[in-house]
Amino acid sequence: IIYMESIVTGKVNAPYSEYEHHVAELASAVDANRRFDMIRKMGFAINLLEDAYGNNSKWKWSFVELEGRFAAVAKNMLELSNVLANLDPLATAYEPTIRHLGIVKRLLADAAIQYRDRYNLSTQRFEDLQAAHDFLESLRYIHAMLGEQAEAGNVKKQCELIEQKIESERKKASDPLQKQGRSS
Repeated sequence: IIYMESIVTGKVNAPYSEYEHHVAELASAVDANRRFDMIRKMGFAINLLEDAYGNNSKWKWSFVELEGRFAAVAKNMLELSNVLANLDPLATAYEPTIRHLGIVKRLLADAAIQYRDRYNLSTQRFEDLQAAHDFLESLRYIHAMLGEQAEAGNVKKQCELIEQKIESERKKASDPLQKQGRSS
C-alpha cells in the first residue's frame, strides 16, 4: 500500500489532475486486468491479516486506518479519464473496469462506516468523522460521474448527517461549560 501510495497518492479526495500522469504511466505498464488483480490480492492479504488477529484484537481500530488507505489507493488506481469509455460493453477493459468500480465503491463505503464506528465506539476524534466524510464524498463523486443520481443523493444525505455531527461536536468542544461538565 505504501508503494502504491507513492505512485498514485494516498489522499482519498485528491483531484484527479494531481495524480493523473502517474495513473497514465501505471496504465501503460499494467493493463486494467492486472491492476484489478493487484487490488484484489492486496485486499485478500489485508483480510487474512485481520482474520489472523481476530475481532477482539487490540489492533482492531488500527485496521480501520489500513482499510482506509487501501480504499484510497484502490480508487486512485482507477483510470478516471477512461472510465466512461471503458463502460462500453465492446471496450476491451469493460469487465475489469466494472469489477474495479464495484470494489472501489464497496471499499469507500466500508471505510466510511469503519471510521464512523471507530469514532462512535473508540476515539471520539473529529479526524475520524472527517475521514468518514471524505470517503463518502469520494463515493458520491464516483456515483455522480457514472450518472447514478439516486445513489449519489443517498450518499449526499449521509455526508450532510456527518457534517451536522461534526458541527455539533465542534460547538460542544468550544463551549467552556460543556468542557467542565457543568450544565447551564
